[in-house]
Amino acid sequence: PNLNGVLSKGANLAPAAWKTVTDSSLNPDRDHEDYPDRMRQILEAGRHLSDLMRLYGGYGPSFFKQVLVETGVIEHAAIPSGSVDMAGDVKKIIRLMRNYRSNVPFSR
Repeated sequence: PNLNGVLSKGANLAPAAWKTVTDSSLNPDRDHEDYPDRMRQILEAGRHLSDLMRLYGGYGPSFFKQVLVETGVIEHAAIPSGSVDMAGDVKKIIRLMRNYRSNVPFSR
């Protein structure tokens, strides 16, 4: 979540990675004997979130709507005319999400 109480852009695109990072922050002393590679998973999640943010950092809501349309999460989105061409970055984001298995229910 951000300071306004609204779910962050990154949490919409990579819920599993955000869960991993948030859990490690909120419960640092929790017994994780069942996860011997816990630190690797946390670092991998953080790197994934950083890669996503580098791509989406300069875009507004239209970009996220387009990503959610392309992944099948929402049916359609009204993209304002004259919007910046973002197709290449949308494809890069989707590729990153698929590579990380971000639990987005891809239907396309």
